Amino acid sequence: MSEGQAQVGSSVVGDLLERLKLIPVLRHVAHDLNNSVWSVLANMEIVALLGGSENEQLSDVLASMKQGIERASEECRYANSVLKQVVAERDQLELTNVVAEGLELIRPSVPEHIDLVVDNETLMPRVRANYIDVLILLHCLMENSIAAIGEDSGRIEIGFEREDTFAVMSVSDSGAGFQQDQVPIIQAAMDSIDKSHLGLGLIAVAETMYSLRGKIELNSEFGKGTTFRLRFPETREES
Repeated sequence: MSEGQAQVGSSVVGDLLERLKLIPVLRHVAHDLNNSVWSVLANMEIVALLGGSENEQLSDVLASMKQGIERASEECRYANSVLKQVVAERDQLELTNVVAEGLELIRPSVPEHIDLVVDNETLMPRVRANYIDVLILLHCLMENSIAAIGEDSGRIEIGFEREDTFAVMSVSDSGAGFQQDQVPIIQAAMDSIDKSHLGLGLIAVAETMYSLRGKIELNSEFGKGTTFRLRFPETREES
């Protein structure tokens, strides 16, 4: 393969990964929008109770608005169901092996001045996920790490460990790290419905782990680096 072909291939893969990242983000948007729609609908019911039924014109306007809002809610639910189907097929997989396969796609996007170190020795229990889930998580966290390291020489490490009933994958970097007052804010945003303090990449990570019933832990020290620990529930072999 020529250098030009390699660059084109890398560009295509990068574009695919960016598109995959939008799946959990759009799911979050559809879910959040549906909640907002129903909040508006509830307030409209209050307006009707406070006197809308006595005003024929207002009553007609409220009825028309209600129909539109209910249609919007149906569209949100439909969009969410379609997006769920994209990653619906989840099976028991060996996390270490799938990460290794995913990194084959992602590795060309890692700049030469950054060392990528991967734990290939630790054997992990099976988790319920799929290849797309893992690709989204790897791409978003490594994209975050690459941006944090910037133009300086740096290091990204991917490790594995077992903790209680969880299989843990960690992604660590030697980048700039977060300000200490930001860490609890970002952690809270990843754990809650409100994702307003997160960029698209971390929203995608948080939503993907939520759909997997997993957990995320953030450790960061300003000027020294950041570690994200993704805790996947172990699955039991069916007898």
